[in-house]
Amino acid sequence: MENKSSFNIDCNAELSKNLIVHTNVEQEAIFITTDKIRLILADAITAIKAMRDWITPVSLLVSFIATLASTAEFKNLFGISKEIWAAGFYLFTVLCFIWLCKSLLGCWKNRTKADISKIIERMQANKSNKNITYNSYEVQGKE
Repeated sequence: MENKSSFNIDCNAELSKNLIVHTNVEQEAIFITTDKIRLILADAITAIKAMRDWITPVSLLVSFIATLASTAEFKNLFGISKEIWAAGFYLFTVLCFIWLCKSLLGCWKNRTKADISKIIERMQANKSNKNITYNSYEVQGKE
């Protein structure tokens, strides 16, 4: 003879005793035309690209500075005199520094345009926040 013991748990009752339900079902809809969203997103993409534009000039600037710091003397190479090589490296170092400053300025100017919240705010912005009816649902504008 087999001795079986049964152990029953009412899962629904146990879960419902200690269950706390949080709801977050508030929704907000944005109605916008295709041409406006294209303009807003094109501006955002430009701003995001501008946020990365400093990487190339800083990399080149570091390489030129490292070359100038480590090379005690340039040599004549490919028919170009050592003075021209040195002048070229100094010139490119200055140009990369100017490029870096311009890129950092662009990065600073576009710092808020690349923010998701700012993009959504631009999509929500309109001149007349009127109530509209869409498929028999009334949508109220912000007051």
